Amino acid sequence: MNSDIISSVIDWNQIWKETIRQHKMIINPIIENEKNNNKRFYRCYSYLNHRWDNYIGVEKEMQKIPLQPNFKVLDIGAGPGTHAIPFSKKVDQVTAIEPSQPMIDCLIKRIKENNVENIKHINKQWEDVNINQDLDAPYDLVLASFSLIIDDIKLAIEKMMRVSSDYIYLIWHIGVPAWEKLYVELWKSLFNIPYTPVPKANCLFNVLNQMNIHPNIEIHTMDNYYKFKTKHEAFTHFNKELVLSKKKHRELLRNYLNKNLIKENGNFILDGSSNYAAIWWKKNKRHVPGVIA
Repeated sequence: MNSDIISSVIDWNQIWKETIRQHKMIINPIIENEKNNNKRFYRCYSYLNHRWDNYIGVEKEMQKIPLQPNFKVLDIGAGPGTHAIPFSKKVDQVTAIEPSQPMIDCLIKRIKENNVENIKHINKQWEDVNINQDLDAPYDLVLASFSLIIDDIKLAIEKMMRVSSDYIYLIWHIGVPAWEKLYVELWKSLFNIPYTPVPKANCLFNVLNQMNIHPNIEIHTMDNYYKFKTKHEAFTHFNKELVLSKKKHRELLRNYLNKNLIKENGNFILDGSSNYAAIWWKKNKRHVPGVIA
């Protein structure tokens, strides 16, 4: 049986759903512990400023999207405005959907700092957004960048198609990013259960194909890293993210960082370069396959 036949008989959306279910089952206790922690807002905003170089890199990468001054853009999983802020300077309107309140707080702060007046923000998950009540559809571009931890990706894409008049643009992981490398290595020792990574772009691509959508694809390298002034700062950052209370667990984390942190120009770097896919199609040309050079 060749690979095309195998791919056609597998329900890729079901694989996506099951992988997301397993991922959420192990990660949700950490999220619940952090949900009401106001300090997370300050960590979020500090991290954004810390990674300003990557923010600029995203803007350069997205220059290939044919943005027009009259465009309306829907940014799903907008985070702290990584795309919404630069897009707002090039298009007429941006609607930013973001389920995390700390991220929304970061976005609002950035909007004020940049004197932006054409971004509307909605504090909901994409699955909970009411098209008729919450949105001003249609949108010339619907974007979801690293924001696809969604239970049913097929339903989510169908909803994107309903509100788009032209482009749908998805960005998602191919390889294992920096934070997942740490989780994969430490999770079982910390929490007595193996870490389940999120489904990757190959699964997403197969879901799209089974929806009779044959998108354009670009492969990029994400030069993702964490930069800290000291090893203690690195330890504090990840200890808060993992909510570690036991001494033996903190020592496991400390040993991992001592082994993997690289000293460079007076800072300590935790490298996590990985590949990701930019997957896009025009709504009225979704049956035309192609790969952008």
